[in-house]
Amino acid sequence: MTPLLAQLEDLAQRAGRIALSFYGRVAAERKQDLTLVSRADREVEAFLRRELGRLAPDVPFIGEESAADPEVVGRARAAERVWVVDPIDGTTAYLGQLDTFCVCVAELRGGRPHLGVVHLPALDQTYLAERGGGALWRNPRGDVALDGTRPPAKVACLLCPSNVHRDYRVSFEGKVRSLGSTALHYALVARGLGLGAFARSHVWDWAAAAAVLEEAGGVMRRLDGRDVDWRELLDGRREEVPVLGAWPDGWDELARQVALR
Repeated sequence: MTPLLAQLEDLAQRAGRIALSFYGRVAAERKQDLTLVSRADREVEAFLRRELGRLAPDVPFIGEESAADPEVVGRARAAERVWVVDPIDGTTAYLGQLDTFCVCVAELRGGRPHLGVVHLPALDQTYLAERGGGALWRNPRGDVALDGTRPPAKVACLLCPSNVHRDYRVSFEGKVRSLGSTALHYALVARGLGLGAFARSHVWDWAAAAAVLEEAGGVMRRLDGRDVDWRELLDGRREEVPVLGAWPDGWDELARQVALR
């Protein structure tokens, strides 16, 4: 693990301790887009903004809870490196005291996910990756390299958003699961516990997990077959077309089994 990835892991773990300090003690609030937020989201993001700014002052920062103005977005799109942060991915799960929420820290480099840390504070687990350097699942029992291991057919599942019953048509014949965190879904595919994961989401929900999944050997593409334009999404827009993360040899088949209503 390079020194920079180790520093990002340390920051994500420290941010996770902040999230846990509010766990079960904060109220839900509604943002303008009607999604949920809490004081914990804002405190974690403020911490990461400050510490990443100290680590690399010239690297633009894009975070979920601090709406970036057009000037910041323009700088980020033009920059070689960009920090992308989701302080608590799975805020609804967090507020419901489900332990599947994550702190996500990513670095885009050259317009693509390069470094990724997906940390689950309540479960003491972390997924780590650096492009060209491999991917790792760190857990209390030890470290496990993520190298493309596939799930047994009898337990293979497809990981999906919680609104799947309203917004999607899914013909997948196996189990379909939703665990409350977009980033965790893609990380579980990288770990070999799912055949694929899909969602329409924002850059901060995906960037860290994309680094993990791609470094483990998976691919992330829009259901129309196009690559994700990570720079385009830096303005906070939600991807228009669902993005499917899966193993290359199974991606096409899964893509045929998922569609928006």
